[in-house]
Amino acid sequence: MTESGRRPNAVVYTHSHWDHVFGGVEIDGPVIAHTLTAEKLVEMAARDWTDDASVGEHIREELPAPRVVEVRPADILFDVPSASAYDDGALAEAMAKAGAKLVSHVNTELWMTQEIIHDWEKKTFPPRAKEALPTDTFYGSMRKMTFAGEPIEFGLMPVAHTDGDIYVHFTQSNVLVAGDAVQPGRLPMLDWPTGGWIGGMQEAQRTLLRVANDTTKIVPANGPVMTKADLQMSLDLVTQVREHLVKLVKQGMGPQDLIAAKAMKDFQGKLAGDPDPFLYTAYRGIYAHARELGGVL
Repeated sequence: MTESGRRPNAVVYTHSHWDHVFGGVEIDGPVIAHTLTAEKLVEMAARDWTDDASVGEHIREELPAPRVVEVRPADILFDVPSASAYDDGALAEAMAKAGAKLVSHVNTELWMTQEIIHDWEKKTFPPRAKEALPTDTFYGSMRKMTFAGEPIEFGLMPVAHTDGDIYVHFTQSNVLVAGDAVQPGRLPMLDWPTGGWIGGMQEAQRTLLRVANDTTKIVPANGPVMTKADLQMSLDLVTQVREHLVKLVKQGMGPQDLIAAKAMKDFQGKLAGDPDPFLYTAYRGIYAHARELGGVL
């Protein structure tokens, strides 16, 4: 912040470790945290940080006494019960109540008003509350706006994780937020009921590569910050998986055949996660694109 001369408008606590929450009191804006993190913050605020006997060695080394610590509580809370993309609406609702502007592709807004059924999980996601719906939507492939004084560009990556995935590029900071269109090191969640499929994820990552340069920091929804080289490796792996599965489907294999044959065994150690639901959702997406693939039906 000192180098840029700019202060953030808000801060998000990803967890309650001291080195992530000390200093939050200096931010002139809302503090956003999960409800469990917020509970920890209350405990931390009541703690006597001046007592060397009550703190760990790493704190004593990095923050020698006398230390004055003020732990700021969270202003905006959210409670996400699972990793599903639909539960992002809980955070959206909290942000909207705090006065945030919610922007999305029109497809995302439409899906948020519908009941979504995940048959492979035996889950049904109800329509989101009106307060969680985007207040600004767009149809085209790319838009520009200014956020906290910085120009940003955001655009659609159709039919990747869903049919409403967008990227957000903070052009001055050269930070590219990719969301679930990039899921490094794990079997991707392909939300086929809302248009997601592995071919679309492949194209989405190609789009991101065109936007990024060698110094871009690429932020996936989960996992470490990536470089352009990391993203290229992710695309190469997704391409291998797509080609492998399309070949098997063209041989007449259905979802249960793929699961029984352990079709992802060659990718063990490269992609974490349960292969069975992945194979089911990947098949459904491939089948939905049978005409363009040719030879599937």
